[in-house]
Parts: sequence; structure tokens; C-alpha cells
Amino acid sequence: MPNPQKHLPSKLTLLRHAKSSWTDSGATDHDRTLNARGRRDAPEMARRLAERGLAFDHILCSTAQRTRETADLMLPILGADRDNLQFESRIYEASISDLLSVVTSGFAGSVLLIGHNPGLEGLCEMLCPGCVPGMPTCAVASFEVGTSGTATGESIDASVNLAFYDFPKNL
Repeated sequence: MPNPQKHLPSKLTLLRHAKSSWTDSGATDHDRTLNARGRRDAPEMARRLAERGLAFDHILCSTAQRTRETADLMLPILGADRDNLQFESRIYEASISDLLSVVTSGFAGSVLLIGHNPGLEGLCEMLCPGCVPGMPTCAVASFEVGTSGTATGESIDASVNLAFYDFPKNL
């Protein structure tokens, strides 16, 4: 049975969580917290997004601790409404098709997805082949999707343009 096509949001911004700590050997991967660099980079990247005037209708965030902390540090600077924040367990350890399923679940307008590699890098490549060289921690890639943009679990049928790409060490 073929996968039904679902619509992509008109603006999709992908954000990898800020740098996390590996010092707590007892913590699970899901429970890792941000380190000092991550706590510094997240507000800086939020300022860069705010300077671009980005506003998000929907914010989809992995349930992992490091993504939650990234969101907590960024949302006040972005002036984002916490009512627009939704924690989504499918984003943690997500495949490309999992991420496509999440972002095509009826969200219109502008969507910010806060997640993890390798899924984010794979989704960037599917959206705009060769446009994004990688997604280091706290990197952001923002895409504009044509009005008829649709996706299945394996493919995208859309005109997608990279609006911008940035990361903390990009001075």
C-alpha cells in the first residue's frame, strides 16, 4: 500500500541541540544535560535567529534533556510562546522518515524542530541536496517550502530552498 502524501509546512527550521555533557557516566543518552559551551551557544543562536525576525507557529522538540534545555534557553530570546512548544518522543533517535512524519502531521506555517543527528543531517539532505554541509551542535538550517510541498515517508515532492544556515562557530 503506498504512503499517502502529506503537506510540509511553508517554513521549516531544523535546529540541532546545543553541546551536551558526557561527564555523568551514570546518565543515559536521553538524560544528558548541556555543558558550559552548550549553555553559551544556545542563547547566541537564539539571538541570531531573532535578528532574522523568525517567529514560529509550532515548535517541536525531542524529549531528550539536552533538547529541552536548548529550548528553555532559546525560547525567551526568540519571544516564542511556550504554548506553541510540543515535546515529541518520535524526534529522539529519529530516522529521516520519522522526522518527515513528525513535520507533516498537520502543522502549517512556520515550524521549528529541535532534534538530533544523524536524522537532522539526513532530512537536510533530502530537503535540499548539497545545501547544508553538516549539522554541528546548535546548528540551524531554515528552509522555505513551495506552496504545494508534499512528502511521503521516503520522498519529498516540493520546491525547497535553503533560506539560511548558521552554527555557533560561524563568525
